Formats: sequence, structure tokens, C-alpha cells
Amino acid sequence: MIAEAVAAVTALCWALAAWIVLLAVFATAALYTVVVTAAVAWLAVTRGVAAGLAAVQRHEAPASPPGPQKAADGRVAHSRPTRAQPDEEAA
Repeated sequence: MIAEAVAAVTALCWALAAWIVLLAVFATAALYTVVVTAAVAWLAVTRGVAAGLAAVQRHEAPASPPGPQKAADGRVAHSRPTRAQPDEEAA
């Protein structure tokens, strides 16, 4: 009778140990899933924010590109001739 009780307690201890091990395995898998999901979400958010900032900075370009400077009377001021541009007035 005592031997049967000891065997039952031993079986219950092994069953409890098996439940603890299975619980630890599933808890570890769940925690790993949460960490990986959070890391992927963080990476997506940081890449999205970086892309958004780059788009905003790209659209903050000057409204009109710089063109030739106009003289006070509205004529376009010509730049000084260089060696690549022959002097039109001298010819």
C-alpha cells in the first residue's frame, strides 16, 4: 500500500515536471515571437520615418531654380565672357 502511494507521488511529480517543462517551452516561444514581432515593427517604423523625412526634405527645394540675374531695367545681365565663350561685342 505504501509502495503504491510512493509510486503515485512519483508519477505525479514526473507529470508536474513535464507540465513545467512544456510551459517553459511555450512561454519561451511566445516571448520570442513577441520580441521578433516588436523588432520587425520597430524596423518598419524607423524605415518609414526615415523615408518620410527624406521625402519632406526633397520637397523643400527652392521654389524657382536660380536663373540669370536681371538688370534694374528688366534686361538680362550677361555674364563675363570666358575662354569657352567668345566675346560677341569684340567681333
